Amino acid sequence: MKQYVVYFFIKANRMEYLADVVIEAPTAKAACKLCKEWYFNKTGKNAFRPTTSITDDARKWYEERGRVRHLTA
Repeated sequence: MKQYVVYFFIKANRMEYLADVVIEAPTAKAACKLCKEWYFNKTGKNAFRPTTSITDDARKWYEERGRVRHLTA
């Protein structure tokens, strides 16, 4: 098993937030699936567009606006 940082988006207050969580899984695809399941079980809400990679520009855009959340599984 390998550790993956999964990035996903949360919708709240009519805004979109970038969130990340570290998940242990055999593949990146499995990590994304586990992330969606984990977040839904934790909050009852959906995790949108999970991915294991994100561009520096996108991350910077969300950080400048204070829309980044770090979660722990």
